Formats: sequence, C-alpha cells, structure tokens
Amino acid sequence: MKPFRPHALLHLGALAAAFTVSAQPLPYAPWNHFALAADGVQVSGDQGDSGLYRLRIHDANRDLYFDRASLGPLGGLRFHAMDIIGSEPSSSGPAFAILFRTMDGPNMKLVIRADGSAEVLQGDKPAIPISPGKVAPAADPAPARVPSRTFTVPTNHGITAITLMRGACLGSCPSYTFTIARDGRVDYEGGPYAPYAGKRTGHIPAYVFHRIASFLDQSDFFGMAPSYSDGIVDGPSVSITVERNGVRQGVDADLDAAPNTFWVAEHALYDVLGQVAWAPKPARGKGRK
Repeated sequence: MKPFRPHALLHLGALAAAFTVSAQPLPYAPWNHFALAADGVQVSGDQGDSGLYRLRIHDANRDLYFDRASLGPLGGLRFHAMDIIGSEPSSSGPAFAILFRTMDGPNMKLVIRADGSAEVLQGDKPAIPISPGKVAPAADPAPARVPSRTFTVPTNHGITAITLMRGACLGSCPSYTFTIARDGRVDYEGGPYAPYAGKRTGHIPAYVFHRIASFLDQSDFFGMAPSYSDGIVDGPSVSITVERNGVRQGVDADLDAAPNTFWVAEHALYDVLGQVAWAPKPARGKGRK
C-alpha cells in the first residue's frame, strides 16, 4: 500500500508537516478535536475519554459523516495516532483507508470504498460494514468545553484562632505548640526535639488560615468528643483548639487515634510550619565590657 503524502496536517488546532497526527485524549470531557488532510482527502472528528464521538471524511467525490451510533466498533476507540493510506484493494473500485493506532488494543483500519460504503478491519477478524450516520452539519460547531469554575475561600466561618499542641513521649517525640491567628500571624514555642527551639513569631498568607478554618467550620470537628485514646501509654498526643465566635473547642487525641477530620486538620497544620515566614530574631547587644 502506498501512503498518501499529506500536504496539510492539523494537530489539535496547530499546523505541522508530518505524516501522522497524534490525538491523545485530553483529561477533560467531552471533546478533543483532530483533523488530517492528505492528497485531497480530509478527515476530522472528535474523541474523548470514552472513544470517538464523530468522524467526517471529505474529498472531491464524497462527504461522509459518522456519528457515535454509526461508527460501530470505532465508537469505543481511543487512539494516539492516525494515518491515511491509499491504494487499498476493493471489489468496488479504488478505495482508501484510515489506520487508527490505538492505545488500548490492536490497531483498527477504516476502509472507504469508491461507492461510499465503509467497513472496519481489525487484525484477522472479518470485516464489519458500517454506514454513514446522520447528515453532517453545514459547519462543525466549536468543540464543547467544560466551563471553568472559580472558588472563593470562605471567610465567614467565625474562627479567629487555631492552636496545635504536640505533646512529648518517653522517647524523642517532638514537643511544640503554635497558634495561627485570623490575620496569618503565627506564635510558636518549641520544646524538646522540636523543629525550632524556643519562641518564634512569623506569618503565613491569610488565605491559608481561612482554608483550614473553613474546613473545620464545615466539618464535624465541633461535634467531636473531647478526647480519643489508642491505649498506648508511651506515645505522643496531639491537641487542636479552635476559637469560634468567642467559644473555644478543644480535642485531644493520641497519635492517629482521632477521626478523619481531626487527622486532616492536624496534617494541614503541620504543613503550615513549612510555609511560615519567620521574623528575624533581634540581635543581641554587645553589653558592657
């Protein structure tokens, strides 16, 4: 079989001089548009995560349009490359074929005969005839897009301060306490084996505080029991105290003994320590001689 020499190739909206068009499905649904032209034959269509949605084939002698229902086994096809192949043998005269290089299985070939009929070939399996579907629209509509969404971090949670205290154990467990205020101020005091020793102050972006605060406000944190224990004597404990609308709610838990909400909040607060811009410590005076 002699391949056509493509004179124009459109790959995801960009022109390129190449024989094969790659059409990797995009992570969003439903459309990923592709188009390929070779020696007067134009092939275009759309595919998504679940396969081909439509296929249009146009040249000087035919204008074929296949919708999802009429594509047969091609309807569930996901492919990463497509070739147009010429001089395909056919009992009804000259034909050409489109080779789909699939991602999930054997390659498939769509053979278009001179009379406009078509069939799908897959390896040594018998040919499967398919027929054009609904009449193609006068112009392909613009590919549909999932509208973008915006998210605004809530600030009406009523929480003004969040404190995490990590207790010591009989070994080398880090012990420290820090409080995050609504304006992003961080007050920290480190004990034995803490990541930072002594008292420090710093600052985080206010939206980080509001992220954690709104999560706690919308969760079941304020309905939790005061304490959770795993029964292990020599183990670290963690306490989270939240002040909301002038009321303080504290929950104490042995490590990994509390419900998921506590665990998520605990690890989010650990992450805060890596984001703090610490204030420089004041320089020590030289003192008197």
